[in-house]
Amino acid sequence: MVSTGTIPLWEHLHFINNIPPQKVYLKVGNMGVINFTLLSRGTVELGLHKNPTLHGVGRALMEAALEYAREELRAERVVVRVFTRNRRALKLYREYNFTTQKEEGEMAIMELKL
Repeated sequence: MVSTGTIPLWEHLHFINNIPPQKVYLKVGNMGVINFTLLSRGTVELGLHKNPTLHGVGRALMEAALEYAREELRAERVVVRVFTRNRRALKLYREYNFTTQKEEGEMAIMELKL
């Protein structure tokens, strides 16, 4: 979900209090948020959410995400789901050697072996 308006405190607290144990969220300065879903032993699904007011922060978010996945989560495999029309995201993932495993409708499922 993307919101450009102010999110009330109760909504923030509800979100935080309902994060399932298999989810990890990390705020990276003011650049954005990284989230991981633990799919299985050694495999995580990654989400990158950049601050919409900033440009050129994708690589920094990706570096932080991959370092955390390797060092803290001990991940061996990172999976992402990205809209096929999101050319910038696809380019970024490919720069980091993610490969497309399959496409489901408008979504590409990509993978990186660490």
